[in-house]
Amino acid sequence: MTVRRALSAVASLLAILACVLLVQGCGRTEGKNDIVTNGPPPVQITSPGTITPGKIYVPYNYTLQATGGVGAPYTWTLNSGGLPFGVFVGPGGVISGTPQAGGTYLFNMQASDSTGSSITRDFKLFIGP
Repeated sequence: MTVRRALSAVASLLAILACVLLVQGCGRTEGKNDIVTNGPPPVQITSPGTITPGKIYVPYNYTLQATGGVGAPYTWTLNSGGLPFGVFVGPGGVISGTPQAGGTYLFNMQASDSTGSSITRDFKLFIGP
């Protein structure tokens, strides 16, 4: 066997070994460039962006929903925009009250879990006559 043939055979064996190592993982632990996710999934707001409409002077009640993070209870915060006069949002995500004015109200809410993981979403609420 010539040196050239021997080197070619060694190269072929190394290529096969590399393929086996990639498929089986060889019991390798995470390397410095691997991304390992061990925590809970991120917080996600599951309520639709346009929430159930209401009517002027009729009591309104809607509960915002979220999933992920370390789980309920989630703390809800009004970031921007506003709700109709007479309607409020509680820290548990309950929007309630008796609207005193009609119109379309745009607002942004933040949902946070107990670790501070959070997400925001824009909402639209229509209050009709």
